[in-house]
Amino acid sequence: MRITIAISALAFHLATPASAQSVGPVSSTTTITRYPDAGTFSRDTSVTRARDGAVATSSTDRTSTETGFTSDTSRTGFAGRTASRNYGRTRTASGYTESGSITRPNGRSYGLNGSRVRTDNGFTRDRALTNADGATVASRNVAVARADGQVTRTATRTGPRSGGQHGGRGRRG
Repeated sequence: MRITIAISALAFHLATPASAQSVGPVSSTTTITRYPDAGTFSRDTSVTRARDGAVATSSTDRTSTETGFTSDTSRTGFAGRTASRNYGRTRTASGYTESGSITRPNGRSYGLNGSRVRTDNGFTRDRALTNADGATVASRNVAVARADGQVTRTATRTGPRSGGQHGGRGRRG
């Protein structure tokens, strides 16, 4: 079974708050295709800026595997700079492991490795981001335990933090 959704929007800036910086009117098209029986999902987005015709694109493909999933995303900004992310998650008997790579628009590349493991009374989650030389540039470790009707959560983080109490782009476990 194939499910395709196409979304077109005009004047994207109308949806942004008045205090946000706008790039002006844009037109965009997003196409989402799902094949639930095959376990695949894709999303392709193209945004055209009205004032100069510059185009930004994003493409994501996600595929279910027997033991988890893989996801590949690539983006090209209005200035032509590209970024990509490759991610895979594998289920284990007690949780999952994850690995991936990230290439930023500035050309810097990073590796991602982590895991989540169920324990008798909660879970642990560890994630590390490494640079091209293999040095850890950021990490996050979380332990959650339940006992006597109480939940204890301990989180430690290393590496750069930017913007706000949750590190910039929102809270991620």
